Amino acid sequence: MGQLRRLPIARWRSRFGLEAFVETGTWRGDGLLYAVQQGFRPCFSIEAHPGLALAAEQRLARKAPHGLWEIVIGDSAQALAEIAPRLGVLRTLWWLDAHLPEDYGAEATRIPLLAELRAILARPSAGRDVIAIDDLRLFRGGSYGSGAWPGGKPFTAVYAEAAALLGARHRIRVRLEDEGYLIALPAGTR
Repeated sequence: MGQLRRLPIARWRSRFGLEAFVETGTWRGDGLLYAVQQGFRPCFSIEAHPGLALAAEQRLARKAPHGLWEIVIGDSAQALAEIAPRLGVLRTLWWLDAHLPEDYGAEATRIPLLAELRAILARPSAGRDVIAIDDLRLFRGGSYGSGAWPGGKPFTAVYAEAAALLGARHRIRVRLEDEGYLIALPAGTR
């Protein structure tokens, strides 16, 4: 599991004029709370498991005013398609957890990355957004801080399609810390 705190989101916020934050995979709410603390507004988190969402909501309610954040329960790609229009043209940091645990269902459900990217990239202003994807080792070989993916051969076709989708409007960077990160920055930036 990657950590949002490991990424330079405050610098990205300043450099790219990012305002909103959206993540998939709430878990305990640490990423959502960190984004709120860094000044992102509005902040959304999408969680497929109702029990995890409720626990995170209760924890976050003690740490940050509810008006600053919202947890949406449901399928990540569907929720992203619903949240995206609410953001209008706000430049957004998208923090995507690239998979769901094995007990969530079929492979298409466990690995929603491509459907999530399509929902995000449907926004006319998506080329100005930053997209950070966790768990890169599931999709691409490499020497990751946490080692290779223990599930066997990476889903390289998913990586190739994700890179193709993002490459049209973003500059892609790879980081090997933790389980690996794919970072998509607006094209034309250094």
